[in-house]
Amino acid sequence: MFELYHLRTCRPSISSAKAMITNDRIGSAKEIHATWFVIAFALSLLVLGVLVTFGFTAFIRTVIDHQVALRVGGQSFGWWSRPPVEPIIRIFVYNVTNADEFLNNGTKPILDELGPYVYVQTWEKVNIKENPNGTISYNQKRMYIFNEDLSGGLEDDVVIVPNIPMLSATSQSKHAAR
Repeated sequence: MFELYHLRTCRPSISSAKAMITNDRIGSAKEIHATWFVIAFALSLLVLGVLVTFGFTAFIRTVIDHQVALRVGGQSFGWWSRPPVEPIIRIFVYNVTNADEFLNNGTKPILDELGPYVYVQTWEKVNIKENPNGTISYNQKRMYIFNEDLSGGLEDDVVIVPNIPMLSATSQSKHAAR
């Protein structure tokens, strides 16, 4: 701020002094309004934060209880009772091609890998009952459906597989008798 001085006395003139006082009052009034604005804004944010914290949390809990809770006819009940995921199971089997020689003559078995035999697994919950204590009782039904397109063989292929536990027991009994 520029001040006007009398050349003779080197003091501020009366008009410049009045202007300075007026400007100080205007500046301090602006500062007071700005301070109150900041305080009001901060309190508004605080109140908004408290309302959002409690109100939003209650709202989210209500939405979750309504949509996610497992109730007959609820939104997630269909996915739970019959899941849309269908796991694919691939099975490889070792076929003994010289089964007669292996069993009668004691030759080493010749194994041939067959497969994959592909099955699609589906789950379904049946006999669903809601209990008075808020739990649900049900039975799990699993089905395995053969997928011929993805399989390397047919479901009715004849396969000779050694019974390893029986062969081990037979071998042990032969050695124990000696």
